[in-house]
Amino acid sequence: MTGRPSVERVLAALTSAALAPAAVAAALSITTGELQFAYSVFVGVFVVAMVHIAVLAMPLFLLMTRYSQATLGRVLVASFLIGAGPATLIASGDGAGTTVAVAALIFGGFGLCGGFAFWLALGAPEREPTP
Repeated sequence: MTGRPSVERVLAALTSAALAPAAVAAALSITTGELQFAYSVFVGVFVVAMVHIAVLAMPLFLLMTRYSQATLGRVLVASFLIGAGPATLIASGDGAGTTVAVAALIFGGFGLCGGFAFWLALGAPEREPTP
């Protein structure tokens, strides 16, 4: 990514990155039939996603853009790891390998969803014309 996106565009993309996994989690939890539960899940996942974004994703994105390394593939890999990493560390205290793997896949999937929403909201990177 050679051109720098505006601050407003980055903030909108970061908000989208938090809204996407929250919406997916709420949609999955609405199958319980309890609308209040789905709302609570949406708010909880949104808050956790915003913390992940503020602590992990934003500094990483700033590094990637500084060194012109922000590509779709790298953003998706990083977002999967940002989602899976903390959940894996928490679940590893249980000691069961299956629990860790399931937690990594579920929360990594949420991270991947957020990373893809971030990339879509940010827009296509501006590239310098090649001579």
